[in-house]
Amino acid sequence: MARQLALLCLLAAVVAADVKQAVVEPVDAKQAVVEPVDAKQAVVDVKRALEAAQARVQDQAPVVRYDNHIVAKVVPSTQQQLDDLHAFFRVNGEIDVWKAPTKVGREVHFLASPDEYRWVTSALGEKGLKPEVIVSDVQRIIDNQTASITRAGDVFGWENYHRLSSMYSWMQSLVSHFPGVASLVDGGLSHEGRHMLGVRVAHAEGLPIVFLEAGIHAREWIGPATATYILHQLLMSADPRVQRVARSFEWHVFPSVNPDAYEYSHTTERLWRKSRRRFSFGCFGADLNRNFPYNWGTAGVSWNACSDIFPGSGAASEVETRYRIKYMEPLLPRMKAFIALHSYGQLLIFPWGDTTSKAANFDALAEVGTKAAEAYSSRYGTDVTLGNLATVLYPASGSSMDWAYSQGVPFAFTYELRPGHQSVDPRTGVGFLLPADLILPAAEETTDSVVAMLNAILDKW
Repeated sequence: MARQLALLCLLAAVVAADVKQAVVEPVDAKQAVVEPVDAKQAVVDVKRALEAAQARVQDQAPVVRYDNHIVAKVVPSTQQQLDDLHAFFRVNGEIDVWKAPTKVGREVHFLASPDEYRWVTSALGEKGLKPEVIVSDVQRIIDNQTASITRAGDVFGWENYHRLSSMYSWMQSLVSHFPGVASLVDGGLSHEGRHMLGVRVAHAEGLPIVFLEAGIHAREWIGPATATYILHQLLMSADPRVQRVARSFEWHVFPSVNPDAYEYSHTTERLWRKSRRRFSFGCFGADLNRNFPYNWGTAGVSWNACSDIFPGSGAASEVETRYRIKYMEPLLPRMKAFIALHSYGQLLIFPWGDTTSKAANFDALAEVGTKAAEAYSSRYGTDVTLGNLATVLYPASGSSMDWAYSQGVPFAFTYELRPGHQSVDPRTGVGFLLPADLILPAAEETTDSVVAMLNAILDKW
């Protein structure tokens, strides 16, 4: 309900303005050439873009609040109840499903306003399903996070979450401190004109490549935070295991591949997921992780443009996707591993997403994944589930991981970071709202896992 009211207010403002100026047309990727980036100028440019965007947001978009909004769980105990949940959420696409129905006995999480929760409870009750409240006021958790970010200011670290400009400035500082090894790279422009900046780390030329991305879903803040921590460790850790993978691969690390929406999740709507292009009246954004041109639109999507799993108007319809492909294509012949950081659920998954059929090198993926999962659990005892995406999570086509694998990248993995599927305590994280004091533990265990994964690849492949 909060989202719909905010969208109506925003639309009123847009209609009153000059629509030609209010809507930015996507860039044609065929005409888009990614030029070497002037690092200092790029940071200046993004700061200016952010200031302009923030002004637009303040003028046009009321902040979406989640006062008394509920996060609830429901557990299907039979296959019929699982099928009923699938059908219910497919028909009622306005309900924000945080954890989709996947297996009998596994919790399903959803967000609802008080009114929505009442009618959802009534409708599901007719099927013998009884939702339970996990969180009774989502806004209280969001307010606590916002207050801690404000107190932290511009000091960059892993005790708090950071805005895009702070993250980009920190990335620029790495380039200044490690000349010749670290360089700022430009992955192209977003729909609203923001740079998708990354850092390339290379101790020599011609090395096999690791591509690491985060933030494709804007509300998953732990992803960008963890990506920056991994980058920090690649350049500063004295651990010989870290140094081995840092020096044996050429790294391309992009902490925020959906920058418009990441900023929007900070300024306007904390739980926004998709990109920010306008599709139809009241509906904004595509799920960029269902927009890649491999078996696009065949599984785990909704054709309702307001749905969080709307895959776009066509394969690679979104400028962010097209620029990413354009950036990655020249790297593919040397790309050994692709890694995507998401949340939540504590999963380590690999292709395929659109089918439960085994990938061509399933045994190698499982072997490397097992070592990575063991390392993930070693520091804090965090449980992690390993397997094929469509089997351990849900069918989803058009992901960046599946596209990379389809292009010949032999080791493609996606992490679903903290919290776990069963977390019901705001102190340990509820859904996408992981407390700031758990950023560092989550980043450390993920770094342990990535390092183990790549050392395993070096040892055998």
